[in-house]
Parts: sequence; C-alpha cells; structure tokens
Amino acid sequence: MQVSPCVGALPDAVAQAVAAAATSADDKPSFQRSPSIPDRESREPLVERPDQPGWRLPGGSLLLCGALLTFSLAGVGCASTASAPTAKEILPGQSLPDEVARQKVELYDDEPFFKRTMSKTKLGLQKLFGVEPNEAIARKHFGAGEALFEQKDFDAAAKRFRKASKRWPDSALEEDAMFMMAESWFFAERYPKASDSYMNMMKKYENSRYLDTSVSRQFAIGRYWEESDRVKHKPLMIPNLFDKTKPLFDTQGNALAALESVHLNDPTGPLADDALVCVANAHFLDERYEDADFNYNLIRAHYPQSEHQRVAHLLGLRAKMRKYQGPYYDGKPLDQSEELIRQISVRFPDEVPDEQARLRNASRVIHAQHAQRDYETAEYYARTRHYGGARYYYKQVIENYPDTHYAELSRKRIDQYQGRPDNPPNRFKWLVQLFRMGRDNNN
Repeated sequence: MQVSPCVGALPDAVAQAVAAAATSADDKPSFQRSPSIPDRESREPLVERPDQPGWRLPGGSLLLCGALLTFSLAGVGCASTASAPTAKEILPGQSLPDEVARQKVELYDDEPFFKRTMSKTKLGLQKLFGVEPNEAIARKHFGAGEALFEQKDFDAAAKRFRKASKRWPDSALEEDAMFMMAESWFFAERYPKASDSYMNMMKKYENSRYLDTSVSRQFAIGRYWEESDRVKHKPLMIPNLFDKTKPLFDTQGNALAALESVHLNDPTGPLADDALVCVANAHFLDERYEDADFNYNLIRAHYPQSEHQRVAHLLGLRAKMRKYQGPYYDGKPLDQSEELIRQISVRFPDEVPDEQARLRNASRVIHAQHAQRDYETAEYYARTRHYGGARYYYKQVIENYPDTHYAELSRKRIDQYQGRPDNPPNRFKWLVQLFRMGRDNNN
C-alpha cells in the first residue's frame, strides 16, 4: 500500500535531518498494550527515562523538533492520494512514539481531511514536547498516585492521576485514572473539582464499571450543596472565595446539575428517583412550578414502584394548580389537575383525613376556575357586542357550573343583554357592497 506523496514533498534538508535523527536515536521498548494494571509492588519508581527529552532539548535535537513540526504542518497543504497503512503493516520492534503514531493512523482514515490533519498535528506537537501517549509513563504516574492516595495526600494524588489519564487516552487505564482523580478530589473535600471529574468520566465512559460509585458521589455532593444553600443562600453573582467545598458561583444551580446527572447517567439505578424528587422539591420551594411539575411527572411515569410516588402525586397536583396563570392563559393545567386528582383517589384511597380534605378543596377550586374561564369568554364576546356568542357561554356556565357564583352572574348578564342583536351592526356595509359590485362586474 502506497503512502501519501506529502512525505516526498518535504525539503531535502528536513528529510536528511529526520533520517539522521532516526539512525542516532536509542532503541526504545516495543509497544505492547497491557489489558490490566500491574500490582503496586511490581511497579518501578516514577523516574524520567533518559531518552525522553521532555522540556529540555539536548544538542542536535532542535533540528529533529523542527523536522517533526514541519512534517506535521506539511499535511495541511497536501492531499492524500493513497490510503494510509493499516495496522497489519506496523512492523514489530519499532520505537515507541513511532509505533503509537502508526497505530493512530487507522483512527484517522474515516475522519474528514481537516480533522485528520489536526489530529496528526496534535500528535506531532505532543511528540515535540515529550508528552506523547506513553503507556509506561502513564502507569508509573498511576502507581505514584495510588501511593499518595493511600498516604491520604489527596491533592498530590489527583495531579498524578490526571497526568496518567493524559498520557494514555482512550484506554482502561485512562478510565481508572479519571475515576481515581475524582475520588482524590472528593476525599480532599474539593467537591467542585470532584463533581466535574465524575461528570467527565461518566460522559466519556458511559458504561463505566465505576458508574454506581460515581453517581452515589454525585448524589451526596448535590445534596450537600442544596441543603447548605438552603440554610444560607448566597446571591447568584456573589463569588465564593474561601470555601473550597462549594462552587465559585451559583451553589444551588450546581447542586441541581449534580443531582440531574445522577438520573441522566444512571436512569435505572437505585438513586435515580431519589435525585429526581430532590430536584423537584428544590424547584417547588423556589416557586418554579413548571420545572417542579416536569420532574414530579417523570417520577410518576417512569418509576411506578418508587417510594416517592405519594409525594410526586400530592406535590405534583399542587405544582400543576400553581402554575396555572389564570383564565386568559392555557387551561391545560386544570384538565391535568382533575385527572391527577382521580389518580390519587384510585391509587391512595386510604389517605389521612387532612389530605382528603385538601383534595376535595382542590377539586372545588378547579371546578370554579373552569367556570371562570367560560364566564370570561362570555364577557369578551359581550365587550365586542357579539351578544349571541356571549349568551351561549353564559348558558354554558349556568348548565355546567350551577353551584358557583359565576352562574348567578351569568343569569344577571343574560337578563341585561336581553333583546340585543347577536352581532354588532355593520358600519361599513356600503364598502362591502362596493367591493361586491366590482367583483360582479369583473365576472
């Protein structure tokens, strides 16, 4: 399989520099990806290899760095005319960075040209500064992080785990490192960093084996933030500069985000309904009844066996009734409230007398609000002198809601508008006839 002609298009000086550097470089261990992490006792102490340049570039390597950077950027202006080599063509015994780069090739094959070029450029820059993917260094960082974690030096451990995740991405080692970094921040009581780390890990590894622990940590963080903000609320734009256990801004909003991540990342887990009811209650207490009703409805619909069903029904009813904005707005919350009252009566027939009295009172209120909507519709037609439509809705109020005071008002209105024409007089009758005459003449 042919290689892209971009390599042949490099200047002669650059090509010679690459060849000279390749012949003078020491042999590096062959690339082998281990499926598991070795025991701590078998790991070597964390030291930098003498053949890793890092940030100090020895003499004679500047030309090699320039060659690598030029080679990476040369792909931007050159289109590939042949497909890249496959994994089968990777030769054994190659130096570690070269083999890693070749194994990355097959990941670029299906990407767009610009994205493929940027990926190659990023890898070239990583090799230039000595931070390219390297499993051996990543495992040493991970081992050092575990040792610091056992010594309860959680801040230093988190930094080691972060380096381990960066040096060997898209692997089981990265998943372990990202989780242990989050755990380190959690036990260091740096909850904002811990929450972000848990979210990043669950976002990248949706089916992680650490999912149960991660969502439980997120639930605990969210509850802590929500309850502490409830005790001592800080305005949204006032920063938190001293308490590292809380976010810089908007403790309440970050608490709800952490709780919502529990339901989103583990919707069938044991804490999903608990997180939802916490979010719904927080919205209810903050008088955000639309959001509260949405979350209560999720509990009723998706978690029928939840212990929070009673709360979701009773508080959900109150949220629906309080989000109703009046007779001039949508009446769907009233219809949904009536249906919910019927569900409560069937599902919880043995409610305490106080709750039964509240349900009966809620039913009377909804009944009166329906009557008000029809009465206000009749009033609108009366104001526009469409007395036929007004009389129709007044009669609807009398027939359907006779036990409300709107029925008495409707009877008085019908007597008041007795003998009035169904529709207002046509003040522009002459203009209508003029247009009709013109239309008949054209025909």
